[in-house]
Formats: sequence, structure tokens, C-alpha cells
Amino acid sequence: MPYVDKSRQWLRNGEVIRQTGHGLGDIIIGAPLKKYVNKKGYTYNLSLAPNLRLPTGSTEDDWAVGDGSWDAGLSLSYSFETPKWYHLYDLYYWKNGSGRNFDHGDELAFDANIGWHAWHDGDTGRGLFLMLDIAARHIEPGKNQLVDPAGDTIAIGPVVMYYHEDWIFKLEYRQTVYDKAKAMRFGDHRRFAVGFGLTF
Repeated sequence: MPYVDKSRQWLRNGEVIRQTGHGLGDIIIGAPLKKYVNKKGYTYNLSLAPNLRLPTGSTEDDWAVGDGSWDAGLSLSYSFETPKWYHLYDLYYWKNGSGRNFDHGDELAFDANIGWHAWHDGDTGRGLFLMLDIAARHIEPGKNQLVDPAGDTIAIGPVVMYYHEDWIFKLEYRQTVYDKAKAMRFGDHRRFAVGFGLTF
């Protein structure tokens, strides 16, 4: 369940438009079905994960933190890992429902992480991954939106991920290298994200 704090502003017909949004976002519930294969010197797994995104995020702010709809998703992923290298490839699709007076278009996406396991301490369960992240998105046009994210994008950037037992801390930077809009929207050309996670 994400916590969202965002803001943006732009000029429209000589007037500065400012929008903000903050609060808890939409909860995603997933049921991953995984097949693990362990070999000498490497391991890999295949995963099929149906997902359901619940309309728990508010749509009351100028820039809504939730989309106000029940959305269904499906993810197919493959990962491969050796003591030093890590690869993850994920293809997923979101079928977005009708929200509160506006609709988001459906989304098809592909993510790839190619990483180096720079450090691991087996005694303490700590380690560090350095990765290259590649993210491709195709978003269909929505309805009744002031700014529609529809279009095709490809973004690339580095990821640093530190873990300690079940806890994960991640820093991520993305630079858009391809952007083809289908409607008026903001370009997400540079993105910096900080994340915390817990695996169990």
C-alpha cells in the first residue's frame, strides 16, 4: 500500500495551474504462482501473478492519489540469479475499470532489471545490488481527464538496492529515452524514487 505525496504546476492560457495530492494510494493484492528451479551455481523462477487493485486511494485532491476504480492485472515474469548476477524480466497488463467520473486507459508494460550482486554478508543477511532498470509502457487513452498519460514510453536508469534480512531499501533514477504521447500530458522525463519494502 503506497503513500503518495505529489505536486505539479503548468501554464494554461496565461494562468498558472497548481495541483497537489497526498495520502494513502490504491492497495494492490497479488497472488503470485511461482516455480523455483535450483541448479548448481544458479537458480531461476517463473511466475504468473493475477492482481487486483482496490480503490482505496482518495480521488478528492486536485491530483488524485487513487484512480477510484477496481482494476485487474496479470503479470508474467522470469528471473535468473547466480551468486554475482541477477536478471528479472516482467511483462504485465492492467485492465483499468471506470473510476469516479474519470477513466484511466488500459496499460501494457515490460520491465527488465539486470543487476550485479556487489556485496553479500551471509552471517548478517545484508547485501547490495546495483542494477540497470529498463521500463517500457503502452497506455491507452482514458476518459474525462484533464491530463491523460496515454502513449508509449521507454525509460532507463540505475537502481541501488540494499537489503538486511527481510527489509529492503531502494534508490532508483529513470531517464526517458523515448516518448510518444497520444494526448495532452506531462512528460515524465526524469524520475527519482525512494522505496522501502518487506519480504516474507
